[in-house]
Amino acid sequence: MSVRGDHDASTAGLLRGLLADARAAGGLVFIDLTAATFIDTTIAVALLEAFLADMPPRLRFVMPADSNPRRTFQTIGFGTGLPVYERLEDAVHHGR
Repeated sequence: MSVRGDHDASTAGLLRGLLADARAAGGLVFIDLTAATFIDTTIAVALLEAFLADMPPRLRFVMPADSNPRRTFQTIGFGTGLPVYERLEDAVHHGR
């Protein structure tokens, strides 16, 4: 699932619905935030909630180190302990 552009509380409901659909399909879910130019804490929390909804967690996150999404995750303390990758290829390779 690719997240592009700016996302905040106004798009959180849509994102939650898309995450639920992706999780319902089964298997690992790769959330590619490479093209996301801005996410606020509402979006970060929605992503974390989806991550925690499955045991074991099936979401994998792709976000470059210098990106807004990565900084947002780190600012609110979600930067450690989550499967975060620099590139989609790395996430897919480690997901096998």
